[in-house]
Amino acid sequence: MASRVKDIKFGSVDITDFAYWINERHRIYLKKEAGEPKPWTDDKILQRYKFTNTFRQLDRGTVALRDMISDHDHVENEDWHPELLFFNIVWYRFFNWHVHAHTCLSIGGIGFVTKFTDLETYIRKCKRTHKKIFTGAHMTTGVAFEEKHESYLRACAEAWNRRFEFTQGMMELATMQEVYEKLLSLYMVGKFIAYELVCDFRFTTLLCNATDKLTWANMGPGAQRGLKRLGYPHKNQEEGCESMVKIYGELIGEELIDHRVAEHLPFNEYHPNSPFEMREVEHSLCEFDKYCRVRFGEGRPRGRYPGEKE
Repeated sequence: MASRVKDIKFGSVDITDFAYWINERHRIYLKKEAGEPKPWTDDKILQRYKFTNTFRQLDRGTVALRDMISDHDHVENEDWHPELLFFNIVWYRFFNWHVHAHTCLSIGGIGFVTKFTDLETYIRKCKRTHKKIFTGAHMTTGVAFEEKHESYLRACAEAWNRRFEFTQGMMELATMQEVYEKLLSLYMVGKFIAYELVCDFRFTTLLCNATDKLTWANMGPGAQRGLKRLGYPHKNQEEGCESMVKIYGELIGEELIDHRVAEHLPFNEYHPNSPFEMREVEHSLCEFDKYCRVRFGEGRPRGRYPGEKE
């Protein structure tokens, strides 16, 4: 399997192949949501294997998070507390199990935590009653000689104790990249989680005005492989970002992205439009790399998808 960057052929596909994946994957989502019968695409690879949505905002876990915080993300509300908005996004992404957004009871309502002790009680009850705590979508690791949920509760405790510090910093910092780098100082937060968090903040009042939404994304290994397949420089983060900006320009400038596919994105009043930003480029590069592995006989994604005609 060509899973390592060095094993991938440079420039084996072009920008139209990439645009095809973006558009076709989202059309599948729209057809499925509309209740159309299978198959939702003629593409056999997309029928048989699981690929995440083109738009992260449509993923089940992100939808659950948005539902959990939506009533608390209004500056004009007298009881608006940005530090609680920050903390709730952090604890949710640590565990990343969409059920928590609807079952974690708190004084603030279902899901949204207003006291750290409420979260402690809830997570420990999940453990005692053998309920699922972590999603399988994130590769979470604990600390030696300590149960994993306790390690992450300690991480949540630090986020709670530093919530005012981070909120004040986010109000002052103007870019996603600066917030991402500051998040790395939190216990149990590595590059992957920091990027997930900053992308969540981007679609709230905390970071809705980020000045680098079209110029920065954190290039992960999958995106790096995707860049090599497309024939773009990718040796480090700076080079990767420059390449992704060029790809974004080509996709938009040459109208390769069908903007009709984004009409149904459920953004709040702070984001009335349906943006295709650098996050979508970076994320789609990773999923496109998986698609190419199947296409070129190099391997296949772990997840199967029941998209074939029944």
